[in-house]
Amino acid sequence: MIIVKPKSGYPTDNQVDRTFTLIQSEWYDESNSNSLQNGTPQAVVFNGKDFSMQKPLAARNGERIRLEIVNAGPNHFSAFHVIGAVFDRVYLNGNPADMLHGQQTVTIPPGGSAIVEFVVKEKGDYPIISHSLMDMQKGAKIILHAE
Repeated sequence: MIIVKPKSGYPTDNQVDRTFTLIQSEWYDESNSNSLQNGTPQAVVFNGKDFSMQKPLAARNGERIRLEIVNAGPNHFSAFHVIGAVFDRVYLNGNPADMLHGQQTVTIPPGGSAIVEFVVKEKGDYPIISHSLMDMQKGAKIILHAE
């Protein structure tokens, strides 16, 4: 993943408390070319690991969180979602000119990216998932834990 930030930055740079980078990708059985051709991965993961093997991301109540996400694919669209949060800013493909407000789920195509921001409103666990639940069940889940 290569992150190219605008020269002038993003409008909320001075408000962001924590930034995390996530890469969603699919793993296919290399001995079975049909699995790749038919889009049936063995696993769909964030940062190369199944959710059960990852430590939670840490945050504090009231912090503004920025998530930089790329969907490495190669086949599935990501239905990127943080359970319990609403993205008050979404920069599609990291472009400040392509800003959305008030999103709950962001569709990221294979090879695409987004930057999402939200404020943690309460202490607790916030599952970060692909809302394409077949992908979440194959590992596309990680927890943001807020103290």
